[in-house]
Amino acid sequence: MKIHIERDEYRLVHFGYMLRFYRQEQQMTQSELADGIISISYLSKIENKYVDPPDEVKELLSRKLGINHTHIQQVPVLELCQRWFKALFLRNMNTSVMLYKQLCNNKQLITVQEMNHLFEIHKLRFFLIQNDKQKIEEQFQKLQLLSPYFTDTESYYWLKFIGQYYFWREKYKKAIIYFQESLDCVAFIQVSQKEEKHDVLYMIALSASYIRETYTTLVHAQQALVFYQKQYNFKRTAQCYILLGISHSRMHDYEAAMNNYQQAKKIADRINDINLQTKCYQNVGYLFSECNQSEQAIDYYKKSFVLRAEPKKQLYPIVGLMKEYYRIHDLVQAKEWLEKGLAIVEEDDQSMYRYELDVYNQLINKVSSKIEEIILEKIIPFVDEKQLYLKKTAYLEILATHYYDQRKYKLAATYYNHALHTTKVVEGR
Repeated sequence: MKIHIERDEYRLVHFGYMLRFYRQEQQMTQSELADGIISISYLSKIENKYVDPPDEVKELLSRKLGINHTHIQQVPVLELCQRWFKALFLRNMNTSVMLYKQLCNNKQLITVQEMNHLFEIHKLRFFLIQNDKQKIEEQFQKLQLLSPYFTDTESYYWLKFIGQYYFWREKYKKAIIYFQESLDCVAFIQVSQKEEKHDVLYMIALSASYIRETYTTLVHAQQALVFYQKQYNFKRTAQCYILLGISHSRMHDYEAAMNNYQQAKKIADRINDINLQTKCYQNVGYLFSECNQSEQAIDYYKKSFVLRAEPKKQLYPIVGLMKEYYRIHDLVQAKEWLEKGLAIVEEDDQSMYRYELDVYNQLINKVSSKIEEIILEKIIPFVDEKQLYLKKTAYLEILATHYYDQRKYKLAATYYNHALHTTKVVEGR
């Protein structure tokens, strides 16, 4: 990604911030401040960050406003803010943590209101990336109180990070609404506007993919793809290809889906990105599963599993392998992968993984006594809240089959019809 903000540009932004802030604080007009030093139009250009004045002009303007050494000390701190914002944008966590610690040690110097608000807004993004649940909620509440006083620029980041907040909470429909609202404000930011715009477009595509809004995913992922290809942003280009592959798979255009996954895999191999490689293997495995080619599906799920070092991240291929082996009636292997999954998730975990493992624990071990409870009281409310309708259809069908096997034909018919209706709603959206 080409985000080149030179240190001189940082200085340009910060002097403009300081000048306007202290002039307005003292209720001084531009004419009064410029008088005897520079023209009003030149001062306006400085305050709007269009020009970087000579040091002599900075000195004269600062002296007239009474900006002392303490105020001048703000400049490196504000530069630090911009570097931190950039690190967060690039999701460079090591740099983000280091810069955040430095900023917290110098927080008393960030007195320019514009930058102070931006600092607070970006703290929400920082906590989201760190997955610090308590701090996320505290910061979100704090920013809601501050939000009526945000400028247009601040509103852009606030709306974008609200989208990130709801994405983190797996409320993808809400996330899309706020991401789209942030696009209305993107014109107000002065640095990396195109990069920000396409970052939001990608997030809309990603959110839409989770709730199976295939057309929305295709349109936004394609727009983002064109931009990232031109920027030689290989990682994000590969991520867009994966989203396009998922969308084509859902439209049953399996050839186009495979082509997109192969493009993503080439990039992942080229930049040696293991996380991208695992996602490619996982999605190709699912594609083969959709095509009823279980042997190939299992092979790719296993490739995805081997590359995932973190146990929590292994759950996705584990669940895929468990389901695929169950589907081909290899209960020995299905049980082996089930046990691997159960060893990872906590007993009180309320995630979809936990619920799926609980259901298949019943199916594989041929118990079935708690299937109704798990599906009706846990899975259905969960997927309804998250709008994961594809999952809902799958588990309604499992419940219907369970009732059929128990010769409860009326209940079986009810839930088969419910599953069919849910599928039609999803496909017709």
